Amino acid sequence: MKRYLFPLILLAVASISSCQNDKEEPNPNNELPYGLNSDPSILAARVDISQAGTVFPLLQSNLPSSRVQQVDFNLELLSEVKPPQLEEQSLRAANVRITGDLLAIAYNFEGSTYLGGIDIVNISEPNSPRLVTQVLFEDGSVSDAFIDGDHLYFAGALDIDQTSGLSSPAIVGKIQLNDASQATDSYSQIDLPSFVGTYSEKGFDRYLATSGNSGGGLTILDQSFERIGFIDLPNARSVAIGDTTAAVLQGEPGRIAVLDNNLTLINQFSIAGAGNPEAKGQVDYFNSFLAVAGGPDGVLIYNPIEGELITTLEMSPIEGVADSDIVANGLVADGSSLFMANGAAGLYVADLIGNELGILGTFNINASANGVAVSNDLVVIANGTAGTRILKLTKSKPVQEGEIFNVDFSTTTRDELAVKGWVFQSFSQRDNELRGGRYGGPDRANLLNPSASQKNQVKIPAAQLISVSELKISIRREQPTEVYVWLQKKDGTIEDLGLTRLADNNSVQDLVFDLKNAENLDYVVVGAVPAAGGYGRVYLSKISLSGKY
Repeated sequence: MKRYLFPLILLAVASISSCQNDKEEPNPNNELPYGLNSDPSILAARVDISQAGTVFPLLQSNLPSSRVQQVDFNLELLSEVKPPQLEEQSLRAANVRITGDLLAIAYNFEGSTYLGGIDIVNISEPNSPRLVTQVLFEDGSVSDAFIDGDHLYFAGALDIDQTSGLSSPAIVGKIQLNDASQATDSYSQIDLPSFVGTYSEKGFDRYLATSGNSGGGLTILDQSFERIGFIDLPNARSVAIGDTTAAVLQGEPGRIAVLDNNLTLINQFSIAGAGNPEAKGQVDYFNSFLAVAGGPDGVLIYNPIEGELITTLEMSPIEGVADSDIVANGLVADGSSLFMANGAAGLYVADLIGNELGILGTFNINASANGVAVSNDLVVIANGTAGTRILKLTKSKPVQEGEIFNVDFSTTTRDELAVKGWVFQSFSQRDNELRGGRYGGPDRANLLNPSASQKNQVKIPAAQLISVSELKISIRREQPTEVYVWLQKKDGTIEDLGLTRLADNNSVQDLVFDLKNAENLDYVVVGAVPAAGGYGRVYLSKISLSGKY
């Protein structure tokens, strides 16, 4: 794959425009840019289980003790997919994506040569995966690929000297799959601005593709794969989809563009990292925040609304590995865990334990980690010319009991907790405390229903805890107020633990709630409800939670 080291436009002027005559191009000149192989007798030779059972333990000795969480993680190798050969060269596994029981592997090649490919692997039995189809591009490269329904979508580049009908090398493509999930010759592509298509994704009922290096941006396609818009975001490297927003990572200089669910630009801010022209770069939503693979700058956690850097997960030096080879290439968030592909340093893992986001350690997988995908207990790593490893994750830790956290809002901000999974409804940061909304009168009936109300609530994450025993809060109020505590369970039900009525004064009062060693929770929910009559606010200054974890 060419590196495309061209000068970049340093200021992105975001604009969205509709396009004329930008329909998909099915099989230009009736020629496919790829070759196909779905012969199981040939493809089976590329699946290797000879090293199955190899265990990669979590290494923590190279990390600062202040950033290490005491959790025992192990990766057990189940199988490997060796990279395909093209023109007597081994392709490089660049990225991996999992959809159900199917794994898509994107391949490209170092240097100035256009070579690339895509594998589709059935991982319903990960100990013996089946490589069901192989797609090879003699005059192209693939940066990313994923499966949606009965189609394979990918972003990459084609050599315009060998391919007719393209105004620039960057493309996004769509290949029809048959009932056996094998690629067919039913193919469409869209020409993208700039030199390489970097990422493809589906979100808000549309398909999205990023492209860079010089120029580029976010191309928006409808369900029929016709271009309906473009946002000028030079050197766009990847796009992530959240619940209500999308985020695009740009490089050189590093920036994040945030879009609403109509794909209208609503915010754009500069970030550290993503300044290396050869770095891959990726962004993903982690709880309500954004995690950015920032190359040599590590993994950066940002508030997507304020553009504030919340924390940095630095990539610590590793003996025998050059610092220049320790780069955050890709990442994926999975619940409370964040998996980071860090080049020659292997795979890093960070996790939320109680109230702390910390690096658990690294897995030395003896190969460069370019991309990572996670599904349930499966971890799949794109390892460049070493191919792709399919592993099983096991984790355990000693059971501890006692105070899990003690938050003082004079030293801890709401945003620092939000990145750890806390949810705040109507509570904003005010100096040394959180200020609730001013409610009363008809608001009361709504606030008493935690399933319906989205006001004056703090939701404390508990999914990673064994049980919770006691909640303490420090609160003051402007009018008589009732404090409720609800337990939001993993099965979706909500248990009401009752209320404490507070006197009508403005002094701080400490309240203690017995949580009855409740288990299998998603959240402990605290709600402040005004008593009948009058309007007023509440102010939270401290929250602590105890239990087993």
